[in-house]
Amino acid sequence: KSQFAAGTAPQMQVRRLQSRGDGFVVFTQVGLDAEGSPTFIQTTYRFDGRPYPEYTQSSLAEFAAMGMTPAKNIYRLVDAYTVEIDRLDTNGRVTATSKQSMSRDGRSLTVTSATRPTQIWDKQ
Repeated sequence: KSQFAAGTAPQMQVRRLQSRGDGFVVFTQVGLDAEGSPTFIQTTYRFDGRPYPEYTQSSLAEFAAMGMTPAKNIYRLVDAYTVEIDRLDTNGRVTATSKQSMSRDGRSLTVTSATRPTQIWDKQ
């Protein structure tokens, strides 16, 4: 159901969202990109309008080896089913905004953005 350019769809992707008792949400994503290379994203955040770092397979290695600051995201809860995310570069400038909407039955997640293809993820 997702809209990817030919040859760019990931081969596999698993997403996990976990709400913690302290108000933080932990998001972890692992998968294989279109070429079969491993991918990884991890971020822990609150819906408080503050920027939180997002670690990827590339930025985590740079952070660990050289102390480089990863890109950050700001998460805003629009309603009970929708989150808006501003993606910031390492200088704190907004580079993209996306919206993630969970279906009422909790079975699918739709991710929309002006700069990326629409993605639809079904729970399995």
